[in-house]
Amino acid sequence: MARGPRLGPIGDAVTQIQSFVRGQSREDFCRDAKTVKAVMADLAVIGEAAGHIPDDVISSHPEVPWALMKAMRNRIVHVYFDVDPRIVWDTLQQDLPVLVEALRRLLEASGSSGDS
Repeated sequence: MARGPRLGPIGDAVTQIQSFVRGQSREDFCRDAKTVKAVMADLAVIGEAAGHIPDDVISSHPEVPWALMKAMRNRIVHVYFDVDPRIVWDTLQQDLPVLVEALRRLLEASGSSGDS
């Protein structure tokens, strides 16, 4: 994933998550504790990084699910022992593609396509 101002950690985490789950089914994912924990760690990174995005970027790009990213991070960090891997999987299938597309549009709009 391309990078932009302050978006590098989010893009890196998304890329890692995609590589971790590539080729897995929901059942495979839920049984693979290492992958579940790795994905949860990267989701926490995404949420933490989203919390450091400047307010002007957030307000000018409402299509990016900033609040959702931060909420998932809070859920993982504060209720770690009770996070259902099936919900994590559903998040990856439903919300990660939306995030990828929104970040792509944000980077296109800002003219950023490389490391910053």
